[in-house]
Amino acid sequence: MFSVISAGLSSATQRFLSFYLGKGDMSGLNKTFSSCVYIFIALSLLIIIIAEICGIWFLENKLTIPEERLYAAHWVFHLSLLTLTISLISTPYNALIVAHEKMKAFAYISIVEAVAKLAIAYMIYVTSFDKLIVYAALLCGVQLFIRFLYNIYCNRHFPESTLNKHIDRVKIKEIYSFTGWSVLGGISYMGRTQGLNIILNIFFGSIVNAARGISVQIQGAINGFVSNFQMALNPQIVKTYSQNDLLSMRKLVYRSSKFSFCLLFFFALPIMMETECILSVWLKATPEHTANFIRLLLVISMIDAISNPLVRSIEASGKIKMYQIICSILMLCVIPLSYVALKIHAIPELVYWISLAFYLITLQYRICLSCKILECKPMDFYRNVILKVLTMSSLSFAVSLCLSFCLEPSFLRFFIVCIISMVSTLVLSFCIVMDKNERQAILKNVKRLKTNTHGS
Repeated sequence: MFSVISAGLSSATQRFLSFYLGKGDMSGLNKTFSSCVYIFIALSLLIIIIAEICGIWFLENKLTIPEERLYAAHWVFHLSLLTLTISLISTPYNALIVAHEKMKAFAYISIVEAVAKLAIAYMIYVTSFDKLIVYAALLCGVQLFIRFLYNIYCNRHFPESTLNKHIDRVKIKEIYSFTGWSVLGGISYMGRTQGLNIILNIFFGSIVNAARGISVQIQGAINGFVSNFQMALNPQIVKTYSQNDLLSMRKLVYRSSKFSFCLLFFFALPIMMETECILSVWLKATPEHTANFIRLLLVISMIDAISNPLVRSIEASGKIKMYQIICSILMLCVIPLSYVALKIHAIPELVYWISLAFYLITLQYRICLSCKILECKPMDFYRNVILKVLTMSSLSFAVSLCLSFCLEPSFLRFFIVCIISMVSTLVLSFCIVMDKNERQAILKNVKRLKTNTHGS
């Protein structure tokens, strides 16, 4: 639950670090980094106190957990809280690497983390101890190891990562105000996602929770590609704003929204078309509703892919108070409406349809607010981004759907649909989504790559 807050805080930290980097203010950068570290340490202590008091009560009195597994749930809760604390304290170091756009280092450390988590999967398989507890403990160990890697890299490469013992109260107040509103956004997102888990548990039990868990796992894996792509562009959006270069900022936001959608759609379309086939290979027994959950979550992710660059542009301005309040209210409206909807019709998919509707409303609000900052009209964003990605995705989906209807369900159909859907997405993205300059840049890079390959 609280890892969502960590993501929001990381984004806020990157905003301040990128802002001072764009201005070339190294003194301000060092004060900002030190202030962020102190803020995250204080926040970690606060979260531990609140979570230990409220979390245990909620765990024992409200959640539906078999009595014989309650001790494991306690262990997982405490270890997850410790993992979160380590993650929070690591956030400023992570954000500093991204703000400096040292993506190579970030990629290497991410690879180490992925390999370590793969090793965890094997350890769970061979261990004779309680697998759930071992899983939580090993994840905590990996997070601690990664935290030291970030610390060592930053201390060696970035002089501003040295902690300033003098606490700048003015800087802390400025950052605290911004991160506080970011935390509100994270809490509302957490409340919506975990609230839906609880509502589904109340109405349908743990089987539907399992279906949701599987769908969220697939969504997270695909979103990882888009998140890493956007991570490379986010510092540039903030830096162009700090330099008052709104034209470049606008181009970055448009391109980030378009390319993020195309990248996600490239992976999502084959999964949406062949969900049942993938689940039958992956799982021995697939919980009911899983396929529908996956498809709806992927559609929501596509909306999010377009929205995120808009959010970065809003955060770059620093004026996020009303934005976070309105978006938080919209996010949390999903919970009571879902509860009422399930009282009327006990259909699990209803919670996703309601979420989808509110994601669209939130997207519209973000477009209007971002365009004010970018000094352009919302219609410009619709024409340059929304219309193009909708045309591309509709045509590509139509091609894949026709193939799916023409062929009998089999591994051959799965292979053909996946290949054709990916190829059609690539071709249509190049022809429809990209403008003339972007196509020329792609072709130029392809020619350069061919020349380098032949030369070597």
